[in-house]
Amino acid sequence: SYSGIGGKRLSGFGKFSFTKESGEHLKNKLEGNFNIYMSLSISMTEGDELKNIIPGASYELIKRGGFIFSENYSIDPSKKKNMYCFKGGACFDKRFNGKIFDVSDSGSHPVYRYAKPLLFGIK
Repeated sequence: SYSGIGGKRLSGFGKFSFTKESGEHLKNKLEGNFNIYMSLSISMTEGDELKNIIPGASYELIKRGGFIFSENYSIDPSKKKNMYCFKGGACFDKRFNGKIFDVSDSGSHPVYRYAKPLLFGIK
């Protein structure tokens, strides 16, 4: 708008510049080999893969839970199983696959939580 992003435009805040980069550059950041990868989404893994990525990682965990909103799942309102995920912005020195977890709790169908990372090479 007229005041820029974040306001206080006259004080030097809220100004930005835009540079257009090729699709190949973005593809390299998502698929290339780097020393540090940042997760752009919440993510989690399990078992041996978890033991391999924790050393050298910088992360914050976030608790995910909530209710299941499905007329077919159960008669009464049901809660999902709580789980902890790496918050978006977590940094790792290795790539990992993550997983799609079933967070249902004895209902009539599975309920899934997507916890596969979108890793972006930063260094």
